[in-house]
Amino acid sequence: MFASEFVGKCGLSSWGQNSQIVHAVSETPGDPYTRVGVAVERWAHNPALARTADGSSHLWHIGGTGAKPGPQRNCSARRVPLESDGLGDIYPGSKPDGTRMGGPPYPGWCRDGTTSCNMSTVVHSADSLAGPWTPSTVWVQINAGHLSNENPGPLVLPNGTVMLLVDTEITFGKNMLAVSPSGWQGPYTVPLWRNSTAGAVGGNQESEDGYLYRDHRGHWHALFHYFPKTRGHAFSVDGVRWSNISHAYNGTIVLSDPGQQSIECGRRERPSLIFGTAGHPTHLVTGCCVKPCNASGDYSFTAVQPLGTA
Repeated sequence: MFASEFVGKCGLSSWGQNSQIVHAVSETPGDPYTRVGVAVERWAHNPALARTADGSSHLWHIGGTGAKPGPQRNCSARRVPLESDGLGDIYPGSKPDGTRMGGPPYPGWCRDGTTSCNMSTVVHSADSLAGPWTPSTVWVQINAGHLSNENPGPLVLPNGTVMLLVDTEITFGKNMLAVSPSGWQGPYTVPLWRNSTAGAVGGNQESEDGYLYRDHRGHWHALFHYFPKTRGHAFSVDGVRWSNISHAYNGTIVLSDPGQQSIECGRRERPSLIFGTAGHPTHLVTGCCVKPCNASGDYSFTAVQPLGTA
């Protein structure tokens, strides 16, 4: 497993300053995970792993090369970092007061249709899951920089084409599929991005953290953190015409520990799936920020939850 970890004993609100990517292993998906080490140092967030035909592994994530984090927090003396240190929820590439710095060389966050941005998707690669992870020499830029590319969700097709589900932050088609026929290095394009009725995954609904997969029939699916609190799913038969996002799961995580029956997540984000040998999903992986997930507490963790069978 590769997951976001917040240094300085901080919580979710520090994601734009303190996040790094760590590697953890387990004998089976449902067993306890052991932290192996740091795969990508601060600042790196929202990792998504995929392997290509040559056997190499790649981590798509936001941050890293070209994205400058805000000042690192130190929350070791308290459980709750929100606002108490005066930093607030600062995005990478922002000034100490939280405003955007803008200007090159920060691809991503192109909300105004320009390349004056603060956050990018980058790729780290390795021959082994144990690393070391080497950053790519180019940022993931989409349509010559005119689209944002946050929260990447890669899917490598059998022919080597990489489909990348990204949060574009445009007024229509918020989540769209970027295509790279030449592989993980890109270039990535969204051919239908100017058409408000085509290409959008899940419609224009406010969502993020898209996870893309195909089922055993070849049908397309996407999971989202769908605002404000719904956890959503969209589907498509051909990968072009997509349904709107519908409710998929709730914020309750039932525990196997008899001493604690369940945990309620104020935010349940970054969904992904673990698949069995038959190609069916067996476990749902999500990031949970325990209620209330606000100024009173933003403790968070990664949960692996077994799925029922139909």
